[in-house]
Amino acid sequence: MPDSSTLLLFHCASNTGYAIATLEGIFARAARAVSGGDGKVHYAYSDLSTGRPAHLAAETSDVTEVSYFADTSRLNHFRDWVAERKVQRVLAFDLPVKAPITRALRDAGVERIVSYWGASISGIYPLLLRPLRRLQFQLTASRPDHFIFESEGMRERATHGAGIPFRLTSVCHIGVDCQRFCPAPGITYAHEQVRIPRNRHIVFVSGQMEERTGGHVLIDAFVRLSPSSRE
Repeated sequence: MPDSSTLLLFHCASNTGYAIATLEGIFARAARAVSGGDGKVHYAYSDLSTGRPAHLAAETSDVTEVSYFADTSRLNHFRDWVAERKVQRVLAFDLPVKAPITRALRDAGVERIVSYWGASISGIYPLLLRPLRRLQFQLTASRPDHFIFESEGMRERATHGAGIPFRLTSVCHIGVDCQRFCPAPGITYAHEQVRIPRNRHIVFVSGQMEERTGGHVLIDAFVRLSPSSRE
């Protein structure tokens, strides 16, 4: 077995698709870069009934099944599995501040746990209640060492809602390659389907319509740009 290895931990089933499919590949490349090759990267999903992850080659390191909130027996088995592979680093998707699996990872000898948060972690608490949330975080015996978020808004919910210290957070913007993803010249399919004149612009938003995603900012911009608002 290698001297140390990296575990990629997913809260979802294998082959879920959608945005997670892209992130799986990114996580895998990051883990290989840190560990020095496929043989030092291992994978765990909450459900493998949908088959082996499609993004993995057949000979890639082994994959196991475990839930973040599995029962004690399953977590003990998972702890032994992790310890046997000498896992020292874990990159987990949406691993919360407090989950039973974190204790199992620590007991197995894992030194570093990073949680990549792609969904809303918490609501923002009133100012007077934030010290209590910070205390709850500090009193959590087993928790991730660092949290990565996709936006400043999501990080704010971590620091002002879940009580996570700012120094234990980072923001990694996803971004879009506008050179690759742009309207093809002369294509008017969307205009035709929704019966919008071809000289009008269409803005498409894909995501949850929640305050944290900034939909209200876009709507406010449209109002400000509309001719009637300038009259």
